[in-house]
This record gives sequence, structure tokens and C-alpha cells, in this order.
Amino acid sequence: MKKIFTLVMMAMMLSATGANAQSLRKTWDFRTGFSQQTVNALKGDQEEFGADKYWRNYESDSNKADEQHYWNASKDAKNGDGFACTHNGGMEKVIPELEGLVLGMSNAKKFVITYNGAMKTDAEKYADAPENRCPYGPSYVWLNGKNETIKFKAEVNQTIKIGVESHKDTEARGISLSTSTGTLELTQGNPVPIFYTECEWMLTGDDGAVAEVTLKSTNGCHIYYIIVGEGDDLNANKTKVAYLTAGDGASETAYQALAADEMLNVTVLDVNAAFTPEMLADYDASVISPAIAPDNAAVSTLKQAVAFYPIVNLNAGLYAAWGYGEASTTGLPIALVNDLKSQLLYGFGEGDYTVDGENYIVEMSGSDLMAVHLGDYFAGDQMPLVDGNDPTAAVAHVHNPYHNAYIYLAFADDATEVGKKLLVNAIDMAKGSKSEITQSPAPKIALEYKHQNTNITLSMASSTLPRPHIYYTIDGSIPTEQSQEYTDVINVWNPCTVKAVAIAEGYLLSEVAETYVDIFSQPDMAAINCEYQDGKTLVSLTCGTPDVDLWYSFNKAEAADTTKSMKYTGEPIVIALPTDFTAFSVAGKQVFSELAQQRIVVKNAKVRQDQLGLFDANAADWQKGGSGSTIYFFSWGKNARSIYDTAQEPIGVDVDPETGDEVPVYPEMEYEYYVPENSENYWEVKSKGQVMIWQNLSVGTDPGNDAGYNPETTGDILSYAKATNHDIQFGGKTSGEPCTGAIQSLKKFQGPFDIVTVVGTAAGGDNQGRMQVEVSKDSLEWTKVGDEMLTSKVKRLWKTYTRSYDEADEVYVRVIQAGGGSSVQIYNIYILNEGENSTILKQQYDEEFANSGVDGITDVMAAKAATGIYNLNGMRLTQMQRGLNIVVGPDGKSKKVLK
Repeated sequence: MKKIFTLVMMAMMLSATGANAQSLRKTWDFRTGFSQQTVNALKGDQEEFGADKYWRNYESDSNKADEQHYWNASKDAKNGDGFACTHNGGMEKVIPELEGLVLGMSNAKKFVITYNGAMKTDAEKYADAPENRCPYGPSYVWLNGKNETIKFKAEVNQTIKIGVESHKDTEARGISLSTSTGTLELTQGNPVPIFYTECEWMLTGDDGAVAEVTLKSTNGCHIYYIIVGEGDDLNANKTKVAYLTAGDGASETAYQALAADEMLNVTVLDVNAAFTPEMLADYDASVISPAIAPDNAAVSTLKQAVAFYPIVNLNAGLYAAWGYGEASTTGLPIALVNDLKSQLLYGFGEGDYTVDGENYIVEMSGSDLMAVHLGDYFAGDQMPLVDGNDPTAAVAHVHNPYHNAYIYLAFADDATEVGKKLLVNAIDMAKGSKSEITQSPAPKIALEYKHQNTNITLSMASSTLPRPHIYYTIDGSIPTEQSQEYTDVINVWNPCTVKAVAIAEGYLLSEVAETYVDIFSQPDMAAINCEYQDGKTLVSLTCGTPDVDLWYSFNKAEAADTTKSMKYTGEPIVIALPTDFTAFSVAGKQVFSELAQQRIVVKNAKVRQDQLGLFDANAADWQKGGSGSTIYFFSWGKNARSIYDTAQEPIGVDVDPETGDEVPVYPEMEYEYYVPENSENYWEVKSKGQVMIWQNLSVGTDPGNDAGYNPETTGDILSYAKATNHDIQFGGKTSGEPCTGAIQSLKKFQGPFDIVTVVGTAAGGDNQGRMQVEVSKDSLEWTKVGDEMLTSKVKRLWKTYTRSYDEADEVYVRVIQAGGGSSVQIYNIYILNEGENSTILKQQYDEEFANSGVDGITDVMAAKAATGIYNLNGMRLTQMQRGLNIVVGPDGKSKKVLK
């Protein structure tokens, strides 16, 4: 293994030297598709890093994901040089097909890789389209929007050829070209077409000059190829194939089929000679001949190469010799297609298949094919072709398609053209998977501190690595493959240093990861104390451990998490509706306490959850009939205007408090309104000068996560008053003037009702936005309802406020900004009353309270008027027991205490 690693490092150095000496790349042809390595690397990025970091297989709706498109999830999909990269497995790699192209990628979802995608065919609709298709071909790159750029370098005095089409078959879209030096002249084609068009420019200038050419989209369009001059030397780009056989191999059908392909440069390696696995490093892929006997001395050497070099094996007889499975004859010259989407079948059409009902069949030879039953080493591999009589036997299988792939393909001396086509595709797959032999990324170490002990969890840095293994020590020694293998959580009771290494098939042993593990004490569990009043329950928290912080949440969390909880201030927590309640304590360097959980019931709960009215900042109503993610409602747009009309005569004078000078007072501007055309919407947005904006956002439900638009705490998530993906934002105003923005109902609502408002912030900080709910009987005189609603101090987080209007008349409702910082977001305003649904819920809540036994116990304990501890049956105890206890104080008041 050490020898292999040394040789690979030398190869990497030589490769880097050669790359620096190469001339400029001249050909980017996406019509030939993207390699299996690229496809799997894109998939691996999404699996390892999620859908918001690098790449993802859907634009905006994960339900519409497919296997033919990959959008950049963010600008991080390109490196500092602007080259598109993948990152899984702990390695940043430039995507080979895009190397040399500097991408603008101005935002997420602006650059798309499409491979083997669907092509629409309609001879009548696309009569003017090449070959009556749109898209024209299955593979291309897609610039998704206006002014997206691709830059590349080109020597002057050459042609530049580009294939382009619009993304929409109803609108002309395309590209423009510009250059940093010299001049460009369009000599062929229309670069802003609807259907696929081949365009050509002439780049002229001073001899020897190198220009940076910028391709810019007029709107969403597809680019099929970019070729400078005559393109790259095809001979230099031929795939280098090592044909491994026992002898010269010249008479073998497989060798002849490969040698006849103009895109392959085939070299015979005689395994009877001095053969080593390192000899394969110079080739893009290697092919194992069917002619090598299972007892050949080189068979064990070939086995060593399987994990480290891209190999296509045509020899089923080696499986038993390797201990990797058993060969069997199919008794048929045909194979059953098990995966039509496999790259092994890339470019196959109707003439390559025989269709029998739902089965697709390929005829690969004139004689029986050899299949293999896979052993443990290859278990779970992709099997795109199987035995028609036994679908558990692989006629072709693919192992590690993204990292030095191993592919078995049944191949006979009398192979058909289809059989030879499969062989060439297998070579392409193997070539596309070629990867440097590198160390596995070091494992990740996670610690979960308990009371006087700690759990250690180890994991691979990448979930895409094949056959991963982790080895560890806790005695300070350096772990090796002979150390203890990690299989489950490690529990330690004494301080130690955990060290771990990882290895995956086809990788070398990782660097050592290490972490010091300490042991901490744990504070007592928080005690949940309830005081039941009519219509509400007051919850207070205590703890037997001094100097602790107490945290609580309204859910059934399985773990204590301060980021998703609220800090207890010492004031009673008012619970108006029954809820699940959790609490825990934190003390300095001690670990979090165990989680206390309790269902909080409410006596005679007031339930208002029937929807009487709703303001929803949806796109249909509030996007002003346009499109985009941001809409400004009023004539002053992004910048606030003064609310005072200085074009009018002053209506009085005022005194400047600083200078004492008299200043004129002007009348206020009239309100400007935006009312949706939809007559079903009974709300309006209005302002005299404050900026009011509609925004399209993606709201989440991960409490405290400010990476997105999420609730501040779990208490802000109400099932009956959810936040939507859009908001109306109260923006800036003229300095020193009052806020004038409002969201106001156009109809009256019959009281009593609750107003539930979802309030967010695009700014955050201590200068919190202050919002106020108001009601009016005539829309002229307004009355405040409840306290002000403060935005979160954390940017993007939203809070949910409930304010109750308890009068029995009809009133308008509005939400205004009372002061504070700008950029306040209103997602929803729910008007909820006591309807049929609320009546049913109230009955359930009243029954829950009655069945809890809390009310009766409270009365019994109060009547005792003496100190003491009692169980739920009223029996006096000498000390608190585990579970719920009733504690009666000297004043006769009782409280429930959970121990």
C-alpha cells in the first residue's frame, strides 16, 4: 500500500507539471454527456452537505426532483477561480467537463447541469426546430436567468463556435459575446434564437494575444458546446486503455473491438510479464481479457488493483479465484435490462432493444453469455443487465461508479454490435470514475456528555465513501487497521483522549482525528410547578442545584437544546391552552440535566381557533400581478418620502426644541393604497411615506436557526396559525417622522376574537421593530389591543403573537408599526373566534383537565391548611417520591412538583 501511495503522489506531481505547460483548452462539448464520476459527485454533494450548500437535483420544490438536472444550490458551488466544483469525500474537485470555464453563477439556481434529459418531439409544433425537438439534445448546460455569464480564454484570430437554444419554446432567448481584447464579428447564425442554432464568431486581434471572452445570457438558455478554432487535438484526448491479457491479445475479439474505435488508444499489457497494479496508473481505464485463466499467477495481483484503478472485467472466471462470487452460464445470447437509465446504456435507442411486454432485452452475442452471482464484496452493486432466466445473476454490474469504478460485462468472441457498444460505454464509465488515490477524510468525533460519563460517537466525514471502516483508541496510542473497530457508541467514565482513523475501499488510511474527552457532573432535573387559575395555568420552574439557568420548550423533545428553547426569566409562564412542556437546567461546565416533561392542562381554557378572517401575504394577491421575489407597492419605491406635503401652504408653526426657532408645519400627505384585484381578499396595504414591500421567502420550522426564515422558539409554532412563504415588509421611513405603514382589513369582524400575528425581521438587533394591533368601529378612531409586538433580535427569525379582543361588536383590524427598527415582516394575521371547531376542542381540553385530577387535588390540599407532601391520591408522604408530588405550604396553598 505504501508503494502505491508513493507512485500516485509522483503521478500527481507529473500531472500538475504537465497541466501548467498545456495550451489553452479549446473544446467544451456537452452533447457527449457528463461522466458517471461527475454525476455521482453531484449526487454526493447533495447527500453529504444537503440541498442548500453546493448542488441539488431540484430548482425550488423538492417534490419535483429528478435525476437529469443539477442546480447550483449557492454560489459556493464554484471555487475562488470561478470553476464549478464538487466537494464530497472531503475533496474539492473541479468538474472535468467544465474545467476552464469561469462561471458567473450570480446566485443560487442560476447554473444547471443537464445530462441525459428528456427531449420533446413534435414535428408539427417544432417544424422550424432542428430534428423537430426542443430541447435539441439530452445534455447541455443551462444559464437560468438574465445576464448569467461564462468566461473562457482564447487566442485571437480564431473562430468561436457555440450551439445555443432558448429555454422556452415560445420566446427567443440566447447569448451575447464580448472580448477583453481584439474584436468579435458574428459570421453565422442567430445567437438569440428559440430553437437550437449553431453560431460562429471571428475573433481578431494582434497575433499571439489571448482574449478573455465573456458569454452572457439574454435570459434562460441552453449551451450545447463551445469550440475555439479547430478545437482540441482529438488524438491527445483519446481514452488510454490498458488491455490486460496473457499474451499479445491481437487476435482477441474484445481487443479488436476496442482498437477499432477511433476514440480509444489501446495498449496491450501482458500479465505473464512483470505486471504490477501501479502500471495501470497511466491509463484512463483497464480491461481484463476473457482469455486470462483463473489459475494465472497474475490473478491475485489483479485483485489488488480492483479498488484503486478503473477496471472493466470481461472474465467471469476470476470471481471464484478472487473469492468474490461464482460464474454461471445464462444459456442465452441475450440479457434482460434491469436499469434503462444506466450510463452503460447511454445512447441506446429503439434499434438496440427488443421489447417484450414491459421487458427490454439486448442481444449481446451469438452464443451463451456468462453471468456472475455476486459474493459479499460486490453485494448491493448496480446490476443494469441480468440473466433472463435468473435475475439474481449479473450479466453486467457496476461497483463504486464514482471512484475508480469496477465494472463486469459479459463479452463473447462472437459479440454483436450491441455487445461492442456496451463495451465502449463501460470504458467511458470507468474513465469517468478515475480518481486520485488519496487518504480517506478523517472521521468526525461527537461527544454527548452525561452525568459522570460521556458517550463518544464516530462517523465518516462523507457518507458517500464505499465500505467505510473506523478504528479508534482511547489509551492515547495511534490507531491503525489493527485497532478496535468502531461499531456503536463508546461510553467512558474517565477523562481520556479518543483518537480515530477512517478508511474506505479505494482510499488510503486517513489522518488521525483526536479529541479530549472530559467528565462532568450534572445538575438536578428542573421541577415544573403549576398554579391553576381560571382560563390559564401559571408555570414556574425550580431546581435543587443552585446557580443554574433553566430552559423550557413547548414540545416533546428527546434532548435538551438551548437553541430550540426559551430561557426562564423567573416570572411565571402563562399557559392559555393545554400543551406539552419540557424543561431542563444548565449549570456552568456541568452537562445539561435530564429533561423534565409534563402535559400542562388548563382549567376552563378559552379556545379561539376557528378562522374568521385571514391576511395571507400570498403571491397571487400581493405580487401586484407581476413576477419576481420583491415588489415595492408605492410610487416612492425603495426610498421613503416625507409624509408632509411641502407643496401646500403651512397649517401652522412649531418650535425647534434645539434652536428655539419657529418652523412651519405642513399638512400630511394622503394615504396611498394597494388593494388586490381579488375580491375575496378583504385587506389592504397603505402608507403615507414609509416603504412597503412584498417578498417571496422560504419559511422553515427549525427554531432558532437564523440560516433561514425560522421561528425564534418552538413556542412560536402554532398548528392553527402557520407562517407562509411570503411577507409584507414595513421598510424605512424619513428620519424623525412617524411610521405610517399599515395592513388593514376592508371588512369588520364580529367580536370576540383573537388576532394571531406572525412577525419577522430582516434586520435584527437591539433596535427591535415595535408592532401594534388596533381595532376600530369606523376605520377612523383606532384602539390598541394588547401590548406591542417586538421583533426578534436575531435577523430572519419570526415570532407569533396572540392578542385578544373580547368585546361583542364588529370592528376593523389593522397592524401598524409603532416604532423601532425597520424591515419588520408580517407573514400572516389570523382572526380566530369561538366557532364549532373551538367548541369541540374546548370540550376535549375541559375533559383533559377533569381527568388529570389536578382540580380536586388542589381543593383537598388547600383544605388541609397545613404543610406537607402528598401523592396524587391525597396520602401524606415523609419525603418527595419520583414523579408528581403535591406540596402544601404553611399558607395552605399547594403546588405540583415533578421529581
